Amino acid sequence: MKKYWIYCVVGIVLVILSIRLGEVIMQEKVQEIGPVSAEELSLAYEEDRAAANAKYRGKVFVVSGNFGEVGKYPIDGKPNIWLRGEHTPICYIFEKGNSIIQVEKGKQVQIKGRCNGLVAFGFVIEFEDCKIH
Repeated sequence: MKKYWIYCVVGIVLVILSIRLGEVIMQEKVQEIGPVSAEELSLAYEEDRAAANAKYRGKVFVVSGNFGEVGKYPIDGKPNIWLRGEHTPICYIFEKGNSIIQVEKGKQVQIKGRCNGLVAFGFVIEFEDCKIH
């Protein structure tokens, strides 16, 4: 009976430690990085996808660039903004109900969100949970 309680206590301690370790890993992954230009980001993905994913994917940061167009995400209808440049286009998905400020095409804008890396068969860099910064 004594062994049973010892195993229970050790098991609970291990569960608590693994939860804490997971929280630390997630905090490191979601750690913000400095602002990046849309051109810099798209060029990084064009030149070396693996290196760009290691640097940007899963991270929250601000991207600045020239406003392209507003649309709706085809899968769930969430509003999105496109920043266009000379390289890979970037799509920013906002939560439903989030009002997107109307900006003139070509105007400079900063958007903060979580980078999902390349999607749509590698043609688009996608961000989620975005806000105009």
